[in-house]
Amino acid sequence: MRRTSPRRSRTPSKKTSSQRAARPPATTLAISTTKSPSDHLPIKNRKPVQRDGFRSGLETANARVLNSAGVSFEYEKHRLFYIVPARVASYKPDFVLANGIILETKGLFDAEDRQHHILLKQQHPELVVRFVFSRSATTLTAVFKKDPTTGSKTRRENPITYAKWCETHGFEYADKVPPMAWLTEPFSQERWDAIERAKGKPEL
Repeated sequence: MRRTSPRRSRTPSKKTSSQRAARPPATTLAISTTKSPSDHLPIKNRKPVQRDGFRSGLETANARVLNSAGVSFEYEKHRLFYIVPARVASYKPDFVLANGIILETKGLFDAEDRQHHILLKQQHPELVVRFVFSRSATTLTAVFKKDPTTGSKTRRENPITYAKWCETHGFEYADKVPPMAWLTEPFSQERWDAIERAKGKPEL
């Protein structure tokens, strides 16, 4: 008869700290992650955070520009309140620069997003909000309109673009990255005072 020896249980050998290969630290962008007291409030249609801490490639690109320029900023730290009819709403600006300028990076600029910026501007006109678009020539309205009777399509004479919307509502804007002139504007206490006022939750 063949003899069978009992199986020996293999216990993994423990590696000493000197034997373990140290992983290189991950490269991260310098962002402020301090939470505000109202962070528990839900934000509708919020994009998930990426591995680098931002919510889109455009945000990441702009953060790199700010870091390269040596401009300090706070990312999604401040929650600014405004009133939507019958309810109080809030949102977190993408970038609040040290000089008090608020940078909003936009790939898609939908109707809900546009509306909350109009309300915010009406209720806090002292805030300095500027937009950085992936493409400011993107149209809000269809370039071609369809005739309901014949079904034929004709090109609109003046389709509304992101750029045209900003000009109409008094917002400065840029494409891809912010102009260096925005980053080098001096510190403004008035801008920061406006941000602090907007952070106060209003009563309905």
